[in-house]
Amino acid sequence: MELDIHALHDNIFEGLNRRWALLSATDGKRKNSMTIGWGGMGVMWERDVFFVMVRPCRYTYDILENTDTVTLSFFGDGYRKELTYLGRTSGRDEDKLALCGLTPVQEGKDVYFEEAKLVLSGKIIAKMDLNSSDLVDETLEKHYPKRDYHRIYVCESTRAFTQND
Repeated sequence: MELDIHALHDNIFEGLNRRWALLSATDGKRKNSMTIGWGGMGVMWERDVFFVMVRPCRYTYDILENTDTVTLSFFGDGYRKELTYLGRTSGRDEDKLALCGLTPVQEGKDVYFEEAKLVLSGKIIAKMDLNSSDLVDETLEKHYPKRDYHRIYVCESTRAFTQND
């Protein structure tokens, strides 16, 4: 069921921080998903946006650099095992989408999961590299012991829908 993004009743902070979400993308040749726990939603440049953070070492990073569309899939309770697997296993090493225990769906450029409770689709409109000098709070450096700072992808929300109410 299509949703107006302004009518979302789901707590995105709860979805990212406590339950996690799957960030998915395809570049036309490859598709991949990775578990994320950091990100957010808001308004930038007079557009409804969400943003996600991906380290350059991740397989998904290379795919994101070759596409303009991403999805976020949010799940209800009971999917921790599958999300842990998708977060710890690289798509470089195996076809983790076929082995994860979830049902991937590709609809045009959107890749999401049949079991997802909520799916957000977005168009990448900005990319920003985070670095040490950007961290005003020095305690944040603890998240970067290898100095492998994230790239932030700002995505204009183009579609939101639910599947499993």
